[in-house]
Amino acid sequence: ATIAQLSKSTATKKLSEPQQLDFADRVLASGDLRAPRGREVVNFVSKLAPAKAAAMWPKVFVMKESADDNTPNQFKDAKDVVSLIELCSKSGIEFPDLSASIVPLNAISKLAKSDLPSARVLAVEVMQERSLGKEGETSELLAELKEDSCSMVRLAASVFAA
Repeated sequence: ATIAQLSKSTATKKLSEPQQLDFADRVLASGDLRAPRGREVVNFVSKLAPAKAAAMWPKVFVMKESADDNTPNQFKDAKDVVSLIELCSKSGIEFPDLSASIVPLNAISKLAKSDLPSARVLAVEVMQERSLGKEGETSELLAELKEDSCSMVRLAASVFAA
């Protein structure tokens, strides 16, 4: 049975929240979490413990499609980054500390326009790591971030732009 089926079943509803989270941990530990299974686990956990789900995000969405896949480990789609931003914003939890190398380029603008300062700092870090920000859309985003309401974001953008 999948986590989605179990989350709808009466058997799972009889479990306490800690038991449900323990069940989700065991599913995570079982191995293959490529979509859609990993997405089901994170969605299930996000309803019970949003901070725990946010911490799971990189483990679930940052992976190779197969053992033969030579592409670098990174989020496969900006929608996963957007979902993480939405989860953190809606739940009032801290955006997890992510490496800039795992963020796809098409997620930079989503991070930069986020209401979460740590996500906006990550946008600057992605631009810096990939040597972006000097022209085009990323230069406009960098200019906006240099004027950000959060001093941490302004500082990161200003240091990179210098």
